[in-house]
Amino acid sequence: MNQKIRIWDFVLIGVLLLACFSVWFFPRAKGAAATVSVDGKVIAVLPLDRDTVYALPDGTEVTVRDGAVFVSRSTCEDRLCEKMGAISEEGRTVLCLPNRISVVISGEVDAYVG
Repeated sequence: MNQKIRIWDFVLIGVLLLACFSVWFFPRAKGAAATVSVDGKVIAVLPLDRDTVYALPDGTEVTVRDGAVFVSRSTCEDRLCEKMGAISEEGRTVLCLPNRISVVISGEVDAYVG
């Protein structure tokens, strides 16, 4: 009896691990726009099909190029948001915590701001 419990424990753990790692095997949909928010308020909705550079009031720049968005210039000390790289898939996010800036990719565009 003790042997069966151990075998089923390993099977359950294997299934759970497979479910967790399956996220990497299914590609995400390409996003249509990037929503730029500062302190929880939407500042701009940038379409990913148009190359543009959007400057925020604090000097941070968000760049859209080749269907992807990234923070090209930041005013924070560590500049980790610049190092996060470009994102283009739905649901992906770039954050700048010191400046309270978030850039989120969405699948559909309601309106363009900025």
